[in-house]
Amino acid sequence: GFVRIWNVQLKRMVNEFELPSTVWDVEYNHKGNYLAAHSNETIYVFDLNANSILYKLKGHKNHVNGMSFSLDDSLLTSYAKNEIIIWDIYSGTMLTQMNDGGNVQNVKFSYDGKYIVSTSMDSNIDASNECNTIRVWDVNSGKCVQELNGHTATVYFTAFSPDGKKIISASWDHTIKI
Repeated sequence: GFVRIWNVQLKRMVNEFELPSTVWDVEYNHKGNYLAAHSNETIYVFDLNANSILYKLKGHKNHVNGMSFSLDDSLLTSYAKNEIIIWDIYSGTMLTQMNDGGNVQNVKFSYDGKYIVSTSMDSNIDASNECNTIRVWDVNSGKCVQELNGHTATVYFTAFSPDGKKIISASWDHTIKI
């Protein structure tokens, strides 16, 4: 697979990186000098100023579903099936690994970088029902500090308010909860 960077104004490709298999997602950091891409279980972090791969982050046992940078760009979170990993973007090391218990759909950092919020589809005892759980995690300890329930269908989006006091969630049950 390829990661291609395009200049929209010039209408042309300005850079290209080749990876060993299909690229499923890409994410710029907030400063625009790093780019993360995932291919199967591996995350590649590119230094765009040096036009090179900075790190190959390995630690997931399953296909990575997505990634998100912290607002200060020091951390990257990645999620795969029931796994959430927090990476130090400057050293390329795994800081924390969490087991969500469900199929993680989305992970976002709080504005201060101290917490992440995850959404997952958790199969309960009756396989015909799903609990659609929102969890708040402490980034440093890797511990779940709060669980929020209430949606009756898949929660596909969450975000912290800028002050970190509220979480907004959107679900296939046609509701938005704050």
